[in-house]
Amino acid sequence: ALATNIATESNTIKENKVFAYNNSLRYIEIPILIGVEIRNNKKLSYYINSGVSTAFYLSSKGKIISTDNKELLDYNNNSVPLRSSMLNFIFNIGFAYKVNDRISIIAEPNYKCNLGSVFKKDYSVIQKYSTISIHTGVNIKL
Repeated sequence: ALATNIATESNTIKENKVFAYNNSLRYIEIPILIGVEIRNNKKLSYYINSGVSTAFYLSSKGKIISTDNKELLDYNNNSVPLRSSMLNFIFNIGFAYKVNDRISIIAEPNYKCNLGSVFKKDYSVIQKYSTISIHTGVNIKL
């Protein structure tokens, strides 16, 4: 008797790539806010305001994956169709501590989000950003 062993080996290779880039999109914003300020006592007050801002595109730097996922595109060379302006939603809660008649210390948690994509409507990618931040500072009345 003749014995034959046939071994078949099958491999599937799936490639995952990880790209890490720091992207920078620069805008100038014009906010329109409506708010209320409440004074608890002579030293402490707080306020809430909300509204929208119109953001106008200034510049960008970085990379994004192409819509076919085959290459990286540069923000800088107009291959990525960024919108020239966009609308943002803004919500702030602020606290102020009055040190004296001229000086106050402030802390203001802030939430902001894009109401639309940063890319033009005919581009197949939708990207919206949102930020949470805290603004701190000193107000000085001149």
